[in-house]
Parts: sequence; C-alpha cells; structure tokens
Amino acid sequence: GNLLDVSSSMTTNAGVLAALTANSLTSGTGGALNISTTGLNGTGYGLSVTGPSGATALTNGLVQISAAGAYTGTGGLLNLTAGTTTGNVATLTDSAAMTAGSMLSVVANSATTVTNGLVNIAGNALTTGSALKLTNAGTALTGNLLDVSSSMTTNAGVLAAFTANSLTSGS
Repeated sequence: GNLLDVSSSMTTNAGVLAALTANSLTSGTGGALNISTTGLNGTGYGLSVTGPSGATALTNGLVQISAAGAYTGTGGLLNLTAGTTTGNVATLTDSAAMTAGSMLSVVANSATTVTNGLVNIAGNALTTGSALKLTNAGTALTGNLLDVSSSMTTNAGVLAAFTANSLTSGS
C-alpha cells in the first residue's frame, strides 16, 4: 500500500496536482522536499517519474528544472553525488531506435566566455582507464563516432587543442 496517495481524475488542469512552496527559506541547509531511502535496498527506487507512452510528446519534458540565480557552489542546478566504486552514477538509455534528435544536448546560446568549458570532464584521481571513451558496438556505422565541426568565419582560437604538459613517455 501507499503511505500517501494523491490522485486525480481531472481530464484538464491549468495548474498542478500538488505544489510544494518554500519561498521564505533564505538560509540554512533545508529544502522543500527530502527523500530518504537509507533502509531501501534491492530493486527499489527513491523517486520514480513515469511519463506518457506512445507518440504523445511532452513540450517541456517529463522533468523540468529551472532557475535564474547565479550558482557559486559545486551543486549548480543539478548535483549528482555518489559513493559507489562500481556501476554507473548516471545512465541515459533510449530503448527505441532514435532517428532524430539527441540523447544529450548541451546548448549555451548566450555564453561568451566559459573558463572550464561548456562540458568539463575532470579525471583528477584517474590512474587507469579513460576519462572519455567513445565506443560503437554496431557493425554498420554510416555516420561519425566523433564529429567536430565549426561554422567560424574568423579564428581567434583553435578548433581542437590537445595539451599534455607533463607527458614524459607514451603518446
């Protein structure tokens, strides 16, 4: 059974089914929602979000996170922290044969100067393996496993830079 069950048989809704508001919280480590699953093990989950099936499109996505503030800490808008030594911290899986769109799209239309890159991968304690690995298990690749392209008309930088200042052997 469920400890709390909020349901609705509405067919149209201009608002939301349930709203949590913590507008007066200005300091501290509190939050509007805390999900603790310390006793959960096995095949359970802390939060499950299931969207519509079939060809129904969600204009704004199944989960939408938005804010306009400046992020000065490490969390930013979404912070994933794990203490696992095996497995994956985050996995994106498409169970259909994707023919258009992207599995992950990073767009910064108004970024003029970014010191750490739009995507930053830091493998500071990495001793073996790869910080970024591109693989293809298919046998009939007609596209590119890595495609780097630019429509720059003036070049004040470089399209791709590889630096290994401390490399003393190897390639």
